[in-house]
Amino acid sequence: MAERLEVLDGTGMPGIPFRLYSGGDPAECARRAGQSIEVLFRDYAKFLDGVREQAGCLIEQSMRAKGA
Repeated sequence: MAERLEVLDGTGMPGIPFRLYSGGDPAECARRAGQSIEVLFRDYAKFLDGVREQAGCLIEQSMRAKGA
């Protein structure tokens, strides 16, 4: 049975947005929430925009740390 991610303890944030902002794989977030990837992309598109920006920042940080 898939883990339902309604609200994570202590955060008050819905599980899917929290996982997406934390860098979680969208497919894994959908699986854990018991949703299809299509539903996740449709219903959480606004959160995915923020994830793209965050991923870009993490890539840039890693490149700076490696001296690239």
